[in-house]
Amino acid sequence: MQRIINKEICFMTGTGNNFRLISIQTIVEESDENLSQSLLGFHAFTGCDTTSSFYGKGKKTAWNILLRNHKYLNSFSSLGSAFPPSEELVFQLNRFVCLLYGDKDSEDVNKCRLSLFKAGKCSDEQLPPTCDSLLQHIRRSNYQAAIWRSCLQPQMDIPPPDENGWKTIDGKLQIVWMTIPPAPDSLLDNVNCGCKTGCNSQRCSCNKAGVKCTDVCSCTACTNVDIDDNDVEEEEFLDDDMDDEFEADL
Repeated sequence: MQRIINKEICFMTGTGNNFRLISIQTIVEESDENLSQSLLGFHAFTGCDTTSSFYGKGKKTAWNILLRNHKYLNSFSSLGSAFPPSEELVFQLNRFVCLLYGDKDSEDVNKCRLSLFKAGKCSDEQLPPTCDSLLQHIRRSNYQAAIWRSCLQPQMDIPPPDENGWKTIDGKLQIVWMTIPPAPDSLLDNVNCGCKTGCNSQRCSCNKAGVKCTDVCSCTACTNVDIDDNDVEEEEFLDDDMDDEFEADL
């Protein structure tokens, strides 16, 4: 924007005594150009109004990692430049997310998840997304960045959001969180949660994994339960026993 319109741009923020104008031109002049070019992709990838963020990983944490690893500047600068995002871009962003979760050795988030899981970090809050889930996130971030990069074009050449991390069901846009299970069935069967809000959102590890809560869970007011036929039969059996014992006593 600064180069195109050649006018000073200011950011107005704050109220009362905290009201101030921040000169965007000054920031641009004092910043590395590659860093400035990466901001759109970085903002979309780390969470904005249309894309999710990484649980417990704020922008400041991600920003500090980017400042220490300038090789990812090109990755964020290229977000939104092509559809679909290239395999190389997906690979680099996998590496960046591994760093975000403190893993300097893994090359993709699946290996990072396994490493952290073996270290005893088993909750969803402590693990990065799977490669499949991260790919959907990258597609959404790429889509949003492309719209921002095309904001001055009279007519945007943007594909529909379907196949770009979203899907349309009954005319409504819905997020595609993943296309395959997040873990093997043997592990998913042992997923448990301790939710206090009814287990009705993706914050619930069982709900997110697509399984019902079990007796192993310590959740309260749970709505993510499954009525098991065996339990019903067992209850009926116990009721019959109690009736027989009652009749015998009489």
